[in-house]
Amino acid sequence: MNFFTKMSHEIQTPITLILGPIDNMITLAEKEGNLLLKERLNIISNNAMRLSRIARELTLVKNKKLNRLKLSVTKNNLHRDVSKICLSFKELARNKEIDFSINCSKNIDDTWYDKEKFEHILYNLLSNAFKFTPKQGIVQLSVVPLNKKGFIKVLVSDSGQGIEEEELNKIFKIFYRSEKSKKASGVGIGLALTKELVSIHKGKIKVESIIGEGTTFSVRIPILEKDYTDSERITFSSNEIKEVNHPNLENSKNSNPSEKTILIVEDNFELQSFLKNLLIDNFNVLLAENGEEGFLFAKNNIPDLILSDIMMPIMDGIEMCEKLKKNNQTKHIPVILLTAKNSTKAKIEGLKTGAIEYINKPFNTNELLLKVNNILASKENIISKYRKELISKPEIKIEKSQDEVFLENLVSVIKEKLNDSDFKVDQLTTALNMSYSTLYRKCLSLTGLNLIDFIKTLRLKKAAILLVKYNYTISEVAYMVGYNDPKYFSKNFKSQFKVTPKMFKSKAALSDNITNYLKSYNIDNTDEIKN
Repeated sequence: MNFFTKMSHEIQTPITLILGPIDNMITLAEKEGNLLLKERLNIISNNAMRLSRIARELTLVKNKKLNRLKLSVTKNNLHRDVSKICLSFKELARNKEIDFSINCSKNIDDTWYDKEKFEHILYNLLSNAFKFTPKQGIVQLSVVPLNKKGFIKVLVSDSGQGIEEEELNKIFKIFYRSEKSKKASGVGIGLALTKELVSIHKGKIKVESIIGEGTTFSVRIPILEKDYTDSERITFSSNEIKEVNHPNLENSKNSNPSEKTILIVEDNFELQSFLKNLLIDNFNVLLAENGEEGFLFAKNNIPDLILSDIMMPIMDGIEMCEKLKKNNQTKHIPVILLTAKNSTKAKIEGLKTGAIEYINKPFNTNELLLKVNNILASKENIISKYRKELISKPEIKIEKSQDEVFLENLVSVIKEKLNDSDFKVDQLTTALNMSYSTLYRKCLSLTGLNLIDFIKTLRLKKAAILLVKYNYTISEVAYMVGYNDPKYFSKNFKSQFKVTPKMFKSKAALSDNITNYLKSYNIDNTDEIKN
């Protein structure tokens, strides 16, 4: 374990323990209508998240030296992201009596950028502006579209002391600090990293300054999907969690908590206690302090789900996952890994060992609860399906054939990823431990469809259910089932069901029985997995 990984782990765990209670307090303040308290709690929350990212900033510097910095571009809401970042500075502006003005266009649609790197860029520039602006000074932020909305230009201006002309080319060098600004805090990482992140983002950064009047930093980056390669684009940002009322979560308190058992494997006592308190009202909870103890508890108690840290003494979470998947008694138990490691390589390592979900610290408690309930609901739906078949067809043997097990596993993995437009067949081969050719032949033989068409059919059937049972809009449904382009979704939908999504929805509104209406299109909504 290297120093950077260890440091990140040590910092992310207490930040998780800070953010958990704050999330609950924000919800309570909102219910009580205390908007000032809610705003200040949001500032605390945003800065705790920022502290988490600062811890990773040193890792970014390390990765820069190793030429390992890469883009993870997603489609985002630019105005919302800018407003969220600026919220952290509003209290500072009030305290320093600084006139902080924000101008960000609301009419820029489909903005594509690396959300984390954009936040680093903007946060560092604003931090710099506030650092060098005196009381009752001015800081201005402007974000405007250029070239028919193909680019954005970010301008951060301050009324500070300004920068000497001979220093303008030095401020972007790592660890450089002006002789005339020694009183300001910092070690000279911010602007150097900012320039590197702008460059990686295929953009440019400039600085203009007048002594005694102030400084303006200008950043220009592309925001169109076509500007980035397939390897640079991803279709879902784990930082944007949809706040929804999940039916399973709402109703779980009315059920017997002991019906579902969750095993928490965590060596940090405070985080272990926090997770227990988060889950105890809805589930029977078991606690283990390391992977070795977790494996023994899993064998002896067969929990419905395991929630585990990765970095632990004696046996870590990865080793535990490997042992669980090799054991016939425990290999079916779903595992969620919690970790401070924030890299694709680390995620792939965890998923290869059999974990079905990977959540970064610090995590949103809402996100964790929703994922726990979705996984358990998915598992229960599969069991219910075969239970119903056994009741309606008593001649079916209780022991399922290998083909039934294969289909059950195939559908389960696909349904977990239906909303992910970047889901690749390669992920199926890894999850099911089969070669592509074997997987392709089995799917074609048992379903009559190749893998691509089978996945598309499941996406579109789920889309049909979401349209008529839950009244989502066509655009909302498109994104919920993994389509980036609603027009392309509509084209596929019409090809599958011979009617447009709009017509499908209109006809359903005239039907007396939605279940029968869906069955007329060969859609059985009893098997759906709600997200």
